Amino acid sequence: MGARMSKIDVRDIIRDHFATLRNNERNRPAWLDWFVFVGIPILVTIGVMINGFDVHNGGSLLSAVAIVGGLFFALLILLLEAAMHTSERAQDSGVPPTNLRLQILRELKANVAYAVLVSVVTTTVLAIAELSASSHFDRAGHEVAEPLPKWLTATTVFLLVHLGITLLMVLKRMYRVLTHELSDSEMVRH
Repeated sequence: MGARMSKIDVRDIIRDHFATLRNNERNRPAWLDWFVFVGIPILVTIGVMINGFDVHNGGSLLSAVAIVGGLFFALLILLLEAAMHTSERAQDSGVPPTNLRLQILRELKANVAYAVLVSVVTTTVLAIAELSASSHFDRAGHEVAEPLPKWLTATTVFLLVHLGITLLMVLKRMYRVLTHELSDSEMVRH
């Protein structure tokens, strides 16, 4: 990509996130993880489309995803602070951080940055859906939203399921980091 586009080139974020879907013991792709992150959203989307589900109003979804994206961005900033604290603590004590801690922080950084990216894409899709939404008035004079085009409903469902699964992954990894930190701090205390 040219120099002009390098500031918005997100390929590294995508590559780093999907690189975390590995079996670290075997140093191979974890196919079950790939199925969970790609296959399940596709299957849910197909199921929703077969059953005739329609998105009529993306406004509430737009608000929710924008909030989740903001929270993920705040979490990314907290991860930056944690990484800086880890570096400072290692310099002060002369003891390097464990490889496991660094690996978890790197993977968490990749996953959270990816979640922010998916939130931005989903928010953009939902904003386009809101701008292109149409409605009509029923006989009683109530405004009724028309369903979104099928491709927009499918894209929205895929992105929302994918974002939800990514959120679960981040939650699990944050839990792992906190568990590791708490066990380390208890060992230092005793």
